[in-house]
Amino acid sequence: MTGGNPPGGWIHQKPEDVGALTDVKVKTAKPKEKPYKLADGGGMYLLINANGSKYWRMKYRFAGISIGVYPDVTLADAREKRSEARKILAAGSEPGEVKKEENVAQKMGLKITFEAVARKWRQANGDRTSLHDQELPANTGRTSG
Repeated sequence: MTGGNPPGGWIHQKPEDVGALTDVKVKTAKPKEKPYKLADGGGMYLLINANGSKYWRMKYRFAGISIGVYPDVTLADAREKRSEARKILAAGSEPGEVKKEENVAQKMGLKITFEAVARKWRQANGDRTSLHDQELPANTGRTSG
């Protein structure tokens, strides 16, 4: 064999192990004149902008997937999110679309919860004003009139 190949051929590594970042490397990464990337493997990298902001991203198709902003999202958190995104991709779904669906479901859950609380309050407090005599429309939770 020639070059720097180890005996027995190439070492097969998991994508997560290739060029793996450390907390120290992430924390001490300084901005440069132009934005640059520090790869962690598995398609994930830390984008360091010229203004010093640091964004976790994952290579995917054209634009990629936004994982979060450092230090709000730690290296460990970013790796966990990368793994979740890879599982979604392996299942044949789009991580961005799954995230949008989860956000809509969460918002709908909050709306339903608010409506339930409002109706419970109305039952407990009775008819304090003439507005309470009117039914709440099913889609907005607002009184009409």
